[in-house]
Order: sequence, then structure tokens, then C-alpha cells
Amino acid sequence: MFTVGQVARAAGVSAKAVRLYEARGLLPVVARNAAGYRVFEASDVDTVRFIRRVRSLGLGLDAAAEILATHRSGQVPCGRTGQLLEHRIAEIDHTLRELRELRATLVAARRTDLADADRADDVGGEAGGSATSSTVSVLGCAPRLSCPGAPSS
Repeated sequence: MFTVGQVARAAGVSAKAVRLYEARGLLPVVARNAAGYRVFEASDVDTVRFIRRVRSLGLGLDAAAEILATHRSGQVPCGRTGQLLEHRIAEIDHTLRELRELRATLVAARRTDLADADRADDVGGEAGGSATSSTVSVLGCAPRLSCPGAPSS
């Protein structure tokens, strides 16, 4: 028999998480002792560990609930689990593509601003005025001024 705190420690989560899992129906309704404290079984610790692993893969509590419900109904959840993982992989791939695009945009903006700053230095004034050449200025680092953290020339 385990208390909420003992389950949490054994499974590597917070007591609040255990209560949330219980409230969301991920854990079966547990008995209470004479003092009104929840009393969990060893199988509940295993379930909380499973939920923690599901969450560590970036899957939500709804996915954990779905997998647990399938398992509890006597079915093998492998097929659906595979689908959930494939969906998560697709989400990660999409995020990686977006991050690569963002990185390329940032690199291009930096190059443009550095080139504009160099041109401004060559002519003794400020360069550009175009939307693409003002990124550094917008971020608080106008040409011919020192940027916070940048080495001085």
C-alpha cells in the first residue's frame, strides 16, 4: 500500500501529478484508509511510471489515457501506440523544418545587416532604410553603434 507521496517518489513525479492522473481517469479509483488518505497499489506505481514515459516521449495525457484504456479492455495497444508515435515524429519533423527556415531567415537578416553596416562605414553614414536592412536597428543595434555584447572595433 502506497500514499500519494510514496507513489510520486517511486515513479519520479510530483504528488500533484499523481492527483491529476487520478482526476483525469488515468489511474483507477483508489480506496481510502480510515483517515481519508488515498491508498495505492504497486500496479498504480507502474501505471504512473508508464505515464511518465509516455510524457517523456512528448505524448500528452490523452494519448496515455487512450493507450491505457486499450490495454485495460484486454486489447493489445501496439498498433495505436505506433500511430501515436508516428504522429509525434511527424510533428517533430514539421517543427524541425520550421526551425531550419527560421534559422536561414535569421542568418540572411544578419548578413544583410552586416553588409549594410559595412556600406555605411564606407560612406560615413547610415545605410539602407529598406525593411530587410533594418533588422539590427530594430533589435537595438544601429550601424556605427556598439551592440550589447559585441566586441568593440
